[in-house]
Amino acid sequence: MKILVEKEFWVDAPCVTFFDTDMAVRVEGVTRVRIGGRTDNLVSLRFYRASDVLGVVTIPVVEAISLVAKLESLGVDINGDLDVPEVA
Repeated sequence: MKILVEKEFWVDAPCVTFFDTDMAVRVEGVTRVRIGGRTDNLVSLRFYRASDVLGVVTIPVVEAISLVAKLESLGVDINGDLDVPEVA
């Protein structure tokens, strides 16, 4: 899976596109992400625009870490924690 995050100059909030072998899903105008349930190596992310739910995706934790960091750097409000243990 490939994940593309972009913020066009004419849009206030970023867009996230998820590419897989047979499909692509785009979530536009993301203003908030809620980190939800987690299994061993997967985590659910719920995308919002204001109070409206745009969609939910479950992805590997490794991909979620970089996605959340990128969205946070673009000003998206992140609710929840990935609970990633620190490496000594």
